[in-house]
Amino acid sequence: MAALLGVRVKAHGLVSRADLNGQEGLVAAFDERSGLYAVEFVNAMALDRVNIKPRNLALPSRCHAVHYEGEGDAARKVRQDFTGFVLHFEGEAGAERRVRAVFADHGQVLHYEGEAGAERKVRVVMSRSVIADGQVQHFAGEAGAERLIRTVLDDGEEHYFDGAAGAERRVRVRLADGSTLHYEGAKGDERKVREVLASGNAHFFEGAAGAERLTHTAFTNGNVQYYKGDAGAERRERMVFADGREQRLDNDAETEGGDVLYFESGFATSGHTQSFYDGCEETRWLPMGLLSET
Repeated sequence: MAALLGVRVKAHGLVSRADLNGQEGLVAAFDERSGLYAVEFVNAMALDRVNIKPRNLALPSRCHAVHYEGEGDAARKVRQDFTGFVLHFEGEAGAERRVRAVFADHGQVLHYEGEAGAERKVRVVMSRSVIADGQVQHFAGEAGAERLIRTVLDDGEEHYFDGAAGAERRVRVRLADGSTLHYEGAKGDERKVREVLASGNAHFFEGAAGAERLTHTAFTNGNVQYYKGDAGAERRERMVFADGREQRLDNDAETEGGDVLYFESGFATSGHTQSFYDGCEETRWLPMGLLSET
């Protein structure tokens, strides 16, 4: 059954993934225990890897061409053409290994490493996809069990993943501005728990995926700003300074308005105003009385 590895097949008769019926994909692995083929289908965003029973797969009826270089017994396969799909090979005759697969429909290019018959996918380049143009996915693991470990977007943003093939969960995102987001949770339910800014300041979050609320911010100078309220409506509650002092903020009064201006550091009292450092590299001027020592 493993002889179908790397072969292009067509899905039919699927119920739970009826959207794949009639589509063609590449056989990436075969699980002898379950008797299922792992087939990779290309869509606009990435590769959709699905385990399918043999009875729900068929070989496409379209013919394909095989290209060779060399003469006689030394002739080696260098390319195998399918409709909308091309495999490229390298190596000596009889030991050719798959190094690249090119999907014409979306422009995805799959890169492989390893000996003939044990080629493993190491990289996928989304070269012409309208949505994921320029996206590059990196994989690790043995042939048939490659797992996604990193995705690089064309703007420089990098997503890092952990977990077995098919269950990779996002654990970290490095943004183009140098900030890093950290996540916890299973695949599809990752929740943001921390954001480390390029400055070194860090925001901490709690709550379910998509509804994370900011709980506190730790600054490089040792100060910690605490918040209360629901996600998207967090209000400053108190500041704990590195020297142990604590300042509380009357949030109801804060919502009444007033000019906003921020200092970079320190705590000061001046005439009719008090100001405090909240670590946002800004300074807020507040009417006297909004802050009180505890």
